[in-house]
Amino acid sequence: MAERRCGLVFPEDLVASLRRHDGSGECLLPGNYRLSGAAELAKDYVWWIGSQQRDLPDELRYWRSSWLPLAGNGVGDSLFVEMAPGNQLGRIGAHAHGDGGRFDDLPQYTFLQALLGWAAQALSDGSATDVLDYMLTADEQGLPYWEDADAERCVGGLGHGSPGEPLRRALTPREL
Repeated sequence: MAERRCGLVFPEDLVASLRRHDGSGECLLPGNYRLSGAAELAKDYVWWIGSQQRDLPDELRYWRSSWLPLAGNGVGDSLFVEMAPGNQLGRIGAHAHGDGGRFDDLPQYTFLQALLGWAAQALSDGSATDVLDYMLTADEQGLPYWEDADAERCVGGLGHGSPGEPLRRALTPREL
């Protein structure tokens, strides 16, 4: 249904991801990106394509018609999937609010499966290296939150999961 609404054929890894969990719910990728479900993905794509400068060539637009919105961080930044045929098809790009889109030359952005594998490893380790270094911390409600490791933090106490305090890596069964 989302593919029909967008008029696109989604990459196989995106279709598999949407079939398995249809977005990420409350689980956040490093950078605090939340994966969109199929309906939201289609709605966002249609909005972006319909709202952008229709009189400009695609390469001059703030959002290109070949970019399929994949995830947002709630403050205007997003990740997208390149849908144009060619060697960039399926590649993950980043769109910064006010700056436009870019492709970072990092292995986790080569395709969605690589991004999800990188995020799973980061959740296991409690940290992630990207354009920024992220550290898994807890927000005021004690929920996991990715924070720029170089940002100033207000450490909220001594216990595991206090606001601003790094969360410890989960123990493996061998370590228990």
